[in-house]
Amino acid sequence: MRQHLRATLVTFLALSAGCYQDVVHPSGPVTVTFSTPTYPGPGGAAVVSHGTLVMDGVDTLRIPEDSIAALARGQHSLSALLDVAYIPTTMSGKVDPSGRSYDVFVPVPASCRIYAYDAPWCGRNSAILWRGHQRTWCPANDFGDFCSWFPDSYQLGLSWPADNADNQYLAHARLLVGAVLGPDAPMSRGGDTLAMALLRAGDYAPRVPLHPFASDTSRWQGEVVTDMRRLPSSGSTGPILGADDRAGDNFGLAVRTTYSLPAGMPDAILVRFDVTNVSSSADYRRVHPEEPATGHTLYNVYLAPTLDPAIACGPYGCSGVERADDNATLLASDSLLVAYDEAFSVPEFGGGYDVAPGLLGVRLVDGPAGTSAKAIVFDAGTTPDFITAANEHTTYRLLSAGRAGSVDGCTDQAPAALLCAPETESDIRMAWSVGPIASLAPGESTHLTIAILFASPDSGAFTSGTNVAPGNVSASAYSDTTRALWKISSKLRALGGSVRGVVVDTTSH
Repeated sequence: MRQHLRATLVTFLALSAGCYQDVVHPSGPVTVTFSTPTYPGPGGAAVVSHGTLVMDGVDTLRIPEDSIAALARGQHSLSALLDVAYIPTTMSGKVDPSGRSYDVFVPVPASCRIYAYDAPWCGRNSAILWRGHQRTWCPANDFGDFCSWFPDSYQLGLSWPADNADNQYLAHARLLVGAVLGPDAPMSRGGDTLAMALLRAGDYAPRVPLHPFASDTSRWQGEVVTDMRRLPSSGSTGPILGADDRAGDNFGLAVRTTYSLPAGMPDAILVRFDVTNVSSSADYRRVHPEEPATGHTLYNVYLAPTLDPAIACGPYGCSGVERADDNATLLASDSLLVAYDEAFSVPEFGGGYDVAPGLLGVRLVDGPAGTSAKAIVFDAGTTPDFITAANEHTTYRLLSAGRAGSVDGCTDQAPAALLCAPETESDIRMAWSVGPIASLAPGESTHLTIAILFASPDSGAFTSGTNVAPGNVSASAYSDTTRALWKISSKLRALGGSVRGVVVDTTSH
């Protein structure tokens, strides 16, 4: 262990660590050591995190190996980059221990994922909202989840129209990815299928926390990097998988997400995903040292923006019944997925929307050349997950919309959709499967843009309290303009048409 001695003596204390103080404080220098998180490694053995620490912007140390000797008491700060994180841990505070030595624990960096655990970091930058119009309220976190109840203090997801009532339409959304590892994958894992979970942590970790563009809150951006399943991904969670559970099954991806709230479209949120293979980058390999220096290639990649509608919950409460009485369908000619309350009745909604709840739509706007899009409509019985390995393989087939193999309990209505849900009301989910992207080599990028849309139903096309089945009976049905949903969704279809060709600006000005 090396000790650093400075001519100007400095020390620090993590705000979260606290410090016992005697009635009479000793004076004079303090020796400061560092400890870092430990987590289960191969075979369950404890692995100690390492990192680089800069204190007061001056001294650079390796932790936990290094210490600082003969340091004065006082107010100080640090920034540490651990080998289990892509963003630094920053802390500040006063050191005045009761003795002449003090150990500072440097945790995994805190950031916003779930409000119940991360409230101090889920603040004004945890909802995509533009002061120019406030029709949509889209809570988002630093882990790639958006329009989600995760970071919201009221545990409500996306609300519309937020300038009128807190009516929830969407409980959760995330870009899921499925891929096949190439023969250059680490630890001879070539040929394995990879697929992401909808609700479980471990697929993404923050690289750039969610933030608005400078002086332009109509656009927001954040970036995540993959493969935290075997590492502690936040201060509130440990590793999801054991270090030797499918070790080397790495995506190696960075996903930059840009949200746009167009001035002329107050009922739309455009979301662009820029997906890059970063498996050969120094930053990725620092966190994943098992990765070859040249990285690895992914094959047969599917991008699947996945949404969990919950047309329920509002200023008058939230019931389990309302969470599970929705449905969804595809309007093929409009490239539009539509979710709705099957009875067009949500007693919990305010603003008069209790008897005329709106429709939630997801339209494809732009995507990778040479790919096709296929809808997935499913319910809670087929939730995407990577636990276990068998479930991950099934999830890959689900995210491919059946193009990579059949999924039990689902009907392949090629080329339009993979249907895994009943005609009756249910806890519905929906996704677009875009692919296959033949390959994504280290350094290569692709992108996808969707629009999340809201509109009231056609007033003459439904009766509140009367169920309207989606009509998901065959591939040809999705193009049937005589279906009830076709007329009911006339305003939503018009809004979907207006976003065709819209470009999301990802640059800061």
